[in-house]
Amino acid sequence: MDVLVFVLLLTVYIWLVLPWSAAKPSVNTAFTLAAIALAVISMWWKGVTRKQSGLRLDNLPAALAAYLGCSAAYAGAVLLLYRNSLVVPVLPAATGSSLYYRIGWPLLWAFLQQLCLLSFLFNRLRRILGREVPAILATAGLFAFFHVPNPFLILYTLGGGLLAAFLFRRWPNLPAASLAHALASALVGGFLPREVTGWMRVGPLYWWVK
Repeated sequence: MDVLVFVLLLTVYIWLVLPWSAAKPSVNTAFTLAAIALAVISMWWKGVTRKQSGLRLDNLPAALAAYLGCSAAYAGAVLLLYRNSLVVPVLPAATGSSLYYRIGWPLLWAFLQQLCLLSFLFNRLRRILGREVPAILATAGLFAFFHVPNPFLILYTLGGGLLAAFLFRRWPNLPAASLAHALASALVGGFLPREVTGWMRVGPLYWWVK
């Protein structure tokens, strides 16, 4: 039930609330906090330990090497596939606020997404399904589903979700997974034109920005 409610909450947010509230940060923040609260409460209720959730540092060196290495290789392979469309990233002048939006916010957003994806969904699906491979496939499938109808992001997040869940099975480490997520997003978002990435938009907003 908790997984179904979480999926329904995000689906309603992406397809109904987000198009209406794009200019209302308070509404977007409320739905984001609701999804995170649901994930955290479920993990607490089901007895997911701190180490199982990936909030740990004991395996950080090995996890960083694995996550960042695989993330860079994965994003690099995608960039190689689109090598004829690559662009040079244009970075704004470095100020306090721009540094937050360029570095701080992407890292925080990556952390929150990986918390929900790996710490919550993967751990819950692994317990529900009782097997590792179906849980990995289901986790990646849901991650891709949340990026419909953007074809680039559907495929990119499907592959990224498979990779993240597979690595989390061996090295459950949320900080490493978050850094890898931020790196993979930054590379394709910076070096690929918006026409390829679909402006990194999902839901109805994908069609509205064209």
